[in-house]
Amino acid sequence: GQEHRQIHILTTNTDLPAAEIVFRMSARWRHENYFRYARQHFALDAHDSYQAFTDDSERRVPNPLKDKAKQKRDALAAKVRALAAAADVQELALCSPEPGEAVTITNKMLNELNAPVLAAEKQLAQASKEYQAMSAKLPLGEVNPGQQVLESELKQVLHAFRMAAYNVTMMLVT
Repeated sequence: GQEHRQIHILTTNTDLPAAEIVFRMSARWRHENYFRYARQHFALDAHDSYQAFTDDSERRVPNPLKDKAKQKRDALAAKVRALAAAADVQELALCSPEPGEAVTITNKMLNELNAPVLAAEKQLAQASKEYQAMSAKLPLGEVNPGQQVLESELKQVLHAFRMAAYNVTMMLVT
């Protein structure tokens, strides 16, 4: 019998006929298969040219300190949650004396109980303020002065030739 395959493709392009979408998807799979195979067998990631030029020093790149500030803020938020949970447990213990036992809870006791939470909340507020004030992107010249970029046009042309040769070889084999 004849083989039938069902292919599930989700697309937002409603202008193309289904056959064209399937054709384009198979071409994409062919490209992906080539790159996976070439990376393993053809040293795809090797340099085709060592020609380099200085990257645009004004190009905006992620600020590496912003991520560290976020980690600090998140760690302090976790610390506040843990300290608040511990204070709640201690307050519950104070409010739950043994039957027949009288307990007087003073503001001083509650203040001492919540002092670590308040101190951590103050640190968290400062860390959040610093995080918000920090720029998410900086000029490349500030982050990594003198950044070099390898020439890529030759690499792209060579990949096109290699892919075409690979596709012809696969067609001849099958």
